[in-house]
Amino acid sequence: MPLGPVCCRVKICTAAFTALAALPLLLANPPVRAATYTVSEAKWGTSAATNSFAWAMAQANGNLGADTISVTPGLAIDVDDATAETGGWLTTINENLTFEGHGAAAASRRDCRC
Repeated sequence: MPLGPVCCRVKICTAAFTALAALPLLLANPPVRAATYTVSEAKWGTSAATNSFAWAMAQANGNLGADTISVTPGLAIDVDDATAETGGWLTTINENLTFEGHGAAAASRRDCRC
């Protein structure tokens, strides 16, 4: 059974080739997607501790787009565990970042004086 006129087959092949040729550009430049990371753990945590503040910061820094960190309402985050290893990268926020505190607080057992 014939596939139709030659010009139709050429147009289909050309369109398919054009789409395939653009694929590497799409893969090399993925769309920017902002994300929201929720902090629900009271411990400062690490970049591997899901839902900790340190994890949310690491996720936001590793994701393209203007992200949001949303803290569970009323949560008191224990900042005593924030060290150079678990939070030294806080000074390297590399894109727009929004914090939704919802009445959360930073809590410390130490006498902090600046």
